[in-house]
Amino acid sequence: QFELLNQNQRKVSGIFQVRKNTPPSLRVTKELRLNFTIGLIRRVFPDAKFVIVVRHPGAQVTSILKMLRSGHLAELERSLLSLHVHLQDSRQFEKFAGHRACLDREQVTCKSLLFWWLINYQTAIEDCKRYNADYKIVFHEELSESPENEYQAIFSFLDIEFNDEVRAYLRHSTTGSKNNSDPAERSPLDTVRESAAYSKATILEVDEKVRLEIAALFERFDVCDELTRYRSLAYDQPIS
Repeated sequence: QFELLNQNQRKVSGIFQVRKNTPPSLRVTKELRLNFTIGLIRRVFPDAKFVIVVRHPGAQVTSILKMLRSGHLAELERSLLSLHVHLQDSRQFEKFAGHRACLDREQVTCKSLLFWWLINYQTAIEDCKRYNADYKIVFHEELSESPENEYQAIFSFLDIEFNDEVRAYLRHSTTGSKNNSDPAERSPLDTVRESAAYSKATILEVDEKVRLEIAALFERFDVCDELTRYRSLAYDQPIS
């Protein structure tokens, strides 16, 4: 339990961590590395609930490629370059094993990232069903464009109160400006931005090559129903 809940705890300043003398009524962990361990989490935390936030594949891949070129996400890069080994050796990824040619073993490419996008989300969703987990799918675009409605739904799913303090924080973090934020009060996890405009821009800026790769991905694989909204490029911006 400690390992699952505290993978990144050492990287967060102590002032943002839960006080030892205040037992939390709810524990929340945001950890991408847990997406392939739904069965383990269900055994360790039988009452766990899962919120799976799915981001537009073009926007996510474009963002990751930019970060990799800037020297970030080294752990993800190493994992992606060795993903072909896991596809070959793990029964969990057996359905994807025949498509290892999608992966470049020398560098992380758009095609390999899209393949990882599908494996990552589809495995998490299918494992939630397999282990009868209580889960909710949230789409990043809707979360950015209608944050209050989406967060109310998330809070309702988690059986916690969506109060005025939460509304105030949400409005600041999704419609605020970093320039007007007090640095002394800013969390290291701060993401203050105009979320709706940012989300739309990241989708509109996806180039034609990536869009074509997305179309090819959906032609190649039997994608679960929850992800089929991204099958049609009409949802984004038509290819010129």
